[in-house]
This record gives sequence, C-alpha cells and structure tokens, in this order.
Amino acid sequence: VNGEAKVKTTKLSAKSSVFGAVAMAVASAGLVAADSAGGSAVLEEIVVTAQKRVQSLQDVPISLTVLTGERIASNHITDLGEMSQYIPNLQTREGTEGAEIVLRGVGNSGGTNFGFQSPVGIFLDGIYHGRLNQGRIAYYDVERIEVMRGPQSTLFGMNTIVGAISVVSRRPTADPELQFGVLYDPEYSNTELTGVLSGPLSDTLNARFATRITQEDGYVYNTLFNKPHGGVDDQSARLTLAWNPSAALSVTTRIDYGKRFADGYNWRALTAPTTATDLSRMLAIDPRAEFSFKSLNTSQDQHDQRISSLDASVTVDYDFNGHTLTSLTGYSKFAKNDFN
Repeated sequence: VNGEAKVKTTKLSAKSSVFGAVAMAVASAGLVAADSAGGSAVLEEIVVTAQKRVQSLQDVPISLTVLTGERIASNHITDLGEMSQYIPNLQTREGTEGAEIVLRGVGNSGGTNFGFQSPVGIFLDGIYHGRLNQGRIAYYDVERIEVMRGPQSTLFGMNTIVGAISVVSRRPTADPELQFGVLYDPEYSNTELTGVLSGPLSDTLNARFATRITQEDGYVYNTLFNKPHGGVDDQSARLTLAWNPSAALSVTTRIDYGKRFADGYNWRALTAPTTATDLSRMLAIDPRAEFSFKSLNTSQDQHDQRISSLDASVTVDYDFNGHTLTSLTGYSKFAKNDFN
C-alpha cells in the first residue's frame, strides 16, 4: 500500500477552526493604538517580570522578547517549536531522543545525552523545568511568554548562561469567565478541545481551571505496520487557586498535569534507493515498500514515546508598605518512557 507524501504545513493554515471563545486583539510593544479620549496615538504597555518584579517592557535593560497571551492565542502557539517562529535568534527542533533548543546559536548538543541540561533555562510560573522534553507538553491558557537572551544566573539561577524562557499562566479572575474552543483538521484527523472556567469561590478565593486535549493521526503511512505513523495524543490540565485574605497578603496555588503519547515518533522516511544492495535490504525489511518521487513510506521498528509531567507550586506575596516579600515553593516531576 502506497501513501502519497504529504508536507505537513503550519497548524494555523492547515486547520479549519470553530471557536466558542471571543477572539482577542494582538498586543505588542510596538503596537500603536488610538486614544479613545483624545484621539492621539499611544503605545500599548506590556508588563513583564523578567527581573523578578513587575515592570514595563521598555524599562527592562535586557535583550527580551515577549509574546502576549493574545498573540499566542491568535497564532495558535501551543509549544516551544511553534513559538520559535516568532522569536528572533531562537531555534527549536525535535531530535530522535529529545527536544533541542538553541538561542543565539548556542544550546544543548544533540539533545541525546540525558546527563546534560540545557544552558537555556525554561520556567513555568517560576518553577524550573530541568529537561527539554518537558517543553513538549503543550503551553496553553498563557498570560505571556518572556524570552531573555544572555546570562540570567543572577535572578534565575543555574543553567541559564545562554538565556531563559519564562512562561506565565493566566491567574484566576474575580468575574466569572467561560471559554470553549474546538479545532478540527480533516486532512490529518486532528482534533483539539480547549476549555477555561474561572471565577470566584468566595469573597477571598478565586479559582481557574484550564484544559487542552489534542488527538492527531499520523501524517506518514507505515507500510510495515499498515497504519499511519506519527500520531499524537496530548492531554493537559491546570488548576489555579488565588486566596486574598487581606489587602497585603495573597497566596496562589497551582497544580499542572500533562501527558503526551507519540505513536512511532522515531520514524525514518525512505527515499529511492541508490544501489541494488540498498533496494534488497529495504525490501527484506518491508516487502510492500515502494519508492517513487511521489511517495514516502516508513519501514522501521515501531518506537513509541510516553511523556508525563506534574508541577505544583505555592506563591506567597506580602506587601510591606510598598515593598513586596515573595516566597515561591515548587515541585516538578517528569517521566519519559520509550518502548517498542
């Protein structure tokens, strides 16, 4: 059985989407808007925490690029690989054994040595992600993503000599909020469900629950196993509680869980053999394999991958007459299993 070769395009152009949520406007540092009162042009202000305190992007003396939550949603950015298309000097790619990330031309070497950690640190709500495969779990319901170039060890600690990537999730809202989205791509049978529920539980306690479920069939046909190859089943959920017992004290608790199953992620596309020896060797592995300029088929042992991630954190902020004391306690667990 021959499967015609398909080039998988960017998700934004390949999907037909139906959204239950209202689309939001894109905000960027250079976006110019009209002042509704006087009609004069003003700059949209972007607030960041790259220096561990709330600041305007224009006041931060760091080579910094920010993707706002509105832009992330409008461009349907769900992981580091898609994010790199919008960040200068940032490249990410999927290796056979792990994800690889490069910033300003420097990064982890090959991504295959699990004893080495990346010199580009990744933080989710301040909690360090020590393995790049944790970045495969989709980012969703995000307030902003800050990409800082250059050494950040003073404020972010070890493994940030090249830079740091800080992902900030959305906080619970005092007003009720409900969002629901559905995306479907008929070409690859890709289905994505997203949902957000946020609002008050009491006068001092707000909660936010967000989830994202993605299922995608493979876009390369495996003639050896007679099935599509490269499918993904991705499930993520996050619960955030914000408690404000007084004007000075706030406590935020977050639990984030995700799992990802990749069906035969380590496939190899076989092109037309160059010698009779190559042809005989390939046909010995898969007698049904055929080679032409219009078809690409895979013939390699089934190699699946399962990733699970669990994060939990408690952030306590106390205001001392304009000075804020912050305590951040976190827990991160990550597991990656490969099996045939």
